[in-house]
Amino acid sequence: MSTWGWIFLLAFLGQIGWLIKDLIVNKGTPRNGTFGWVMHGVGLTLWGSLFLWCFRYRPT
Repeated sequence: MSTWGWIFLLAFLGQIGWLIKDLIVNKGTPRNGTFGWVMHGVGLTLWGSLFLWCFRYRPT
């Protein structure tokens, strides 16, 4: 896997950690309500798809 793949994987895992932290600290809902859910969804989709793209095509 390329360096970019590792970077995107770390960003994806960081996004998951941030979501878990938000859910624990704010008792089951991300801060900013619906907007928080949307932003977590966008982040997970973005970093996850970039990681999978790097994993499949292996850019240098």
